[in-house]
Amino acid sequence: MSLPHMEVMSSSFQWAGIAGACVRGGNGLGRSDRSSGDCILLNFKKKFFGISDSSDRDPFASRQCLTLLDSALALPVFLTPSQRQNSDLLNRVTRAVTARTEAVLRQMKGQGPCTLTGIQLLEGVGGTLAVLMHTGDSVLYEYDPATGEIALRTENNFWMVGKTVRCYQISLLELKPGAVVLMATDGVSPLHGASTSLVKDRYRDILHRHGVEDIPEKILAREVTETGMADDAAVIAVVPHRLAASNRKILLVQKN
Repeated sequence: MSLPHMEVMSSSFQWAGIAGACVRGGNGLGRSDRSSGDCILLNFKKKFFGISDSSDRDPFASRQCLTLLDSALALPVFLTPSQRQNSDLLNRVTRAVTARTEAVLRQMKGQGPCTLTGIQLLEGVGGTLAVLMHTGDSVLYEYDPATGEIALRTENNFWMVGKTVRCYQISLLELKPGAVVLMATDGVSPLHGASTSLVKDRYRDILHRHGVEDIPEKILAREVTETGMADDAAVIAVVPHRLAASNRKILLVQKN
């Protein structure tokens, strides 16, 4: 798959201290010698980071969804400290992202289906704000290294791209300084349980001991070793507070 101005990479990506991402094909029956439906898009210029999981019937729907949304999104808004307190401005920014996202959902109607979970960061000083776009059963967590706490920021649902023209959840997130944003598809089954304490217990050592760039590979390696990981899976970890200027745009895919 060749896309203009985009690096298409296989399996994993690492940027020390800033971000990591990994896609693995599942080991279940009949899952060899085919393209994985899980993929990741990282656009460091637009500060858009997204993950998607499509069915075996149309494994390329996830790639199409993420690339269409990436093209539709504008460059992130820069906010001064006073603008960060302006609720009307923040509502307008969120509505603009909503309109662009749901235009893509209308374009994808009848295709797929696939999930969509992503954030676009808003630039500025005084903290990190992000617009969350979420529909389907992928997840997004916020992990705070300062306290060791982890919080699920997405709501579970089965509104799939290709079937719905509206996102189940679009909201403005205020992220803690230094927080790690962790996204995963449903192939990482422990991240899709009801208890964040179980998630924290299972991955505490990985989150505490390893750099953010290594977290996705470590999580997936553990699942392969301990559960066999029958389904395809994808994980992103990024520290928004540490992002440096970059024009890189990466589509991360996996072919068994």
